[in-house]
Amino acid sequence: MGIYSNKISRQTLDTKIKEYTDYIKEHKENVIKCFDTYGSVIQEILNCDIDKLKRNVEIHDDSKFSNEEFEYYRQFFYPLDGEKKDKNIMNCGWLNHIHLNKHHWNYWVIVDSEGITALDMPVDYIAEMILDWLAMSMKFNNSVKDFYEKNKGKMVLSPNTVILIDRVIDQF
Repeated sequence: MGIYSNKISRQTLDTKIKEYTDYIKEHKENVIKCFDTYGSVIQEILNCDIDKLKRNVEIHDDSKFSNEEFEYYRQFFYPLDGEKKDKNIMNCGWLNHIHLNKHHWNYWVIVDSEGITALDMPVDYIAEMILDWLAMSMKFNNSVKDFYEKNKGKMVLSPNTVILIDRVIDQF
């Protein structure tokens, strides 16, 4: 049974794996639905490459299925009974995720001996990020505007990126 106790059935682990897999698939489907519904509006506002955005949407968050992310996220968000949620382990998966997925604002932040610098996000990735937020809003029945207003103070964004995000978010 590897890292899992003999008390944990294979069926229980398989159930949690399926639940998390279904969650990822649903999210990816929601991002595609948001692209189908809002992609042309976002493209018009940001003047991004709609074909590149479509390709990005098709592979959106595929890294969540990787060995470097899947189990770390599963363990944190879909733990087995008695399994401790380990934020440090989850953060390892998150770090991998943001380094592979340019639609996360965190990808565009430089931390070095001189401090923290937010680079301008390319419009294609701003568009995908907003589609990601719209998909999460769809899942949790809340407003993308409310999400952004609540969280933008925690984000490290360049002034140009903020202007572009605001321009799109104002449409929702």
